[in-house]
Amino acid sequence: MGENNELGTCDLCGRPLDAEGENAWLALEVFRPESDYLNVSFCRQQHAAEWLRAPLPEVQPFVPTPRTRKDRLLGWAVAALFLWAGILGLLGAYALVRLLGGWD
Repeated sequence: MGENNELGTCDLCGRPLDAEGENAWLALEVFRPESDYLNVSFCRQQHAAEWLRAPLPEVQPFVPTPRTRKDRLLGWAVAALFLWAGILGLLGAYALVRLLGGWD
């Protein structure tokens, strides 16, 4: 129900947002204890009141997006870069200690 906000339409009647920038529009953010929230917009206060009188829509279950081969490859590349940075950091620390005369 709150998906229409990106298109700029009323979540009750589907009326598109006027280009003149009408000030009568009303936007609501509804937070629920299930860590879910809704963003809804209405063209009139009466539409908002009508929507609020009805029960809230069911909570949408969380569906994780599947990891693709590209995602796994990127993860391994980032891990390799961090490992390479750690190796270079250790090499730099060793060179600094040698430069300062710590180890002979």
